[in-house]
Amino acid sequence: MASLPLFDPLGEPDTFVNGKTPESRQASLSGARAARVDRQQKTASYIALLRQHGKLTDHQAAKYLGCGLSSINSIRGGILKRAREKGEPMPIIPAGTVKQSWGHQQFSYRTLWALYKREISEEKRG
Repeated sequence: MASLPLFDPLGEPDTFVNGKTPESRQASLSGARAARVDRQQKTASYIALLRQHGKLTDHQAAKYLGCGLSSINSIRGGILKRAREKGEPMPIIPAGTVKQSWGHQQFSYRTLWALYKREISEEKRG
């Protein structure tokens, strides 16, 4: 199985440094560094969560990780972007849907996401 990327989604921190004074640029740099570490930790936690639980909706993942839906989408999007850039298989794939009822015969479908298990897929083909 291809290794899942635990990458630096912000690029080099100095790319994101702003400020007119040395003090404000230093504060901007330290903020960019902290955001990078936080993002790496959230990415690792999301991957570990999918390994542990298998298929999860974004709502379920957000609840387990204690973050918002936008964070889950952003984390997954970053992982998928990195895989595309490297020409690797998508490490996280849609794995079905679940029906969410809202009462009065109203419902919507939520996508289940799972880690791509390359070795299992190859066994089934061979």
